[in-house]
Amino acid sequence: MADFYTGSITEPRIVAGPVIVFDIGGHGLRAALADQPGGQLIRQVDIPEETRFGRDESTAFVSLLRRGAAALDAPSPAAAIIGVPGPVADGRISRLPTLYPNHETQIDILAQARRLWSDAQLWVCNDITAAGYAFVAKGHRNFCIFTCGDRKS
Repeated sequence: MADFYTGSITEPRIVAGPVIVFDIGGHGLRAALADQPGGQLIRQVDIPEETRFGRDESTAFVSLLRRGAAALDAPSPAAAIIGVPGPVADGRISRLPTLYPNHETQIDILAQARRLWSDAQLWVCNDITAAGYAFVAKGHRNFCIFTCGDRKS
């Protein structure tokens, strides 16, 4: 069973091999493929798409992740990190305020990702938390992240 990461203090440890990083946002998906150890960027893609999923958000998230992995030519990553624009607990998204401002959402994104990559290490966290780890990985210890976005209505 894959591990998951939900925003604790401990930085995730990634096994050797290809790692996919996803950033799900209101205008689509940004994804990157890196090689571990070392974190050398292999390729990155943007899949612009209005991220309004409708009634079955879980299926739409899986479809978006699958499309991102296919665009990266990375069907079997050793690990996947999924950043989402909302609160995350135990791999579940409880709200997506920038995508659905007036709507409670319960999506078990970790379980959905596990269906795609059952042998991979998986982490789901807030997108700003993921950005913070990028700064920490580069050696920064004092920084502040501001985020601005357009709110869906």
